[in-house]
Parts: sequence; structure tokens; C-alpha cells
Amino acid sequence: MIAHDDVDAAGRTLHALTESGRAELRAWYDRPVERPGPPRDELAIKLVMALGADGVDVREVVEAQRRHVARALHDHVRQRAEALARAPGHPEEMARLLVLEQLVFQDEAEARWLDHCEARLLRFTREEEPPPQEQPEG
Repeated sequence: MIAHDDVDAAGRTLHALTESGRAELRAWYDRPVERPGPPRDELAIKLVMALGADGVDVREVVEAQRRHVARALHDHVRQRAEALARAPGHPEEMARLLVLEQLVFQDEAEARWLDHCEARLLRFTREEEPPPQEQPEG
């Protein structure tokens, strides 16, 4: 699918796609990316294990992760703004911009999921609390 093409000024061998290589590349672009199952998610595993662990406040685990995600989101948004500023006249920045935008979307999704986890934990905790006992009158 590739063949030796030339040697650059530094002596590195350059390769080029053959016709069958170009056909395979076109076919690869045409195929959707299959995601057969969710990847192993350390955060989800950590939260599940923390639920049953003595002495671990799951809300503190969620809050620590939320702070981490907020910092990452801030950094990715800053980098995206820098890439956007450079993008006009620099088409090679488009690839970097697309990757940064994926990271921003992932950070935002994780922050929303952490909000959901916290709300679920609060509801669960309230459901487990015994109702207040009524005081006898008099």
C-alpha cells in the first residue's frame, strides 16, 4: 500500500501511497468508526468503589474531580482560543483546533455527569434517612 518515493535533504526515506493504498485510505474515510463498547472508565470505577468504602465521602471524590475538570476545561478553552486566533491563514491549525474542541466537549460532558452524580447521591441519601420522629404533645 506504500512504496519508497524519495529521500529528503536529511537523508530520511520518504514513502508514497500506491494506488491500492489510496483506495484503502478512501475506504477507511468512508467507514464510520465503530465503538463496540464503553471504554474502561477509571472515574466511574472510583465512584462505584467509593460508594461501598468505609471512610470515603463520595461527594468529596466528586468535588475533587470537578475541580480537576474545571482546570482542564479552562486550559483547553484557552488553547482553543489561541488556535482560533492563529487559524486564519494557517490551515494546519485546523487539525489542532478540532482536537482541542473535542477535549472541550469531553470536559463539559464530564462536568455535567459529575453534576448528575452529585444530584443522584443527594436524592439517594435523602431517601435513606429515616423520617423525623414526631414529638408527643404535652
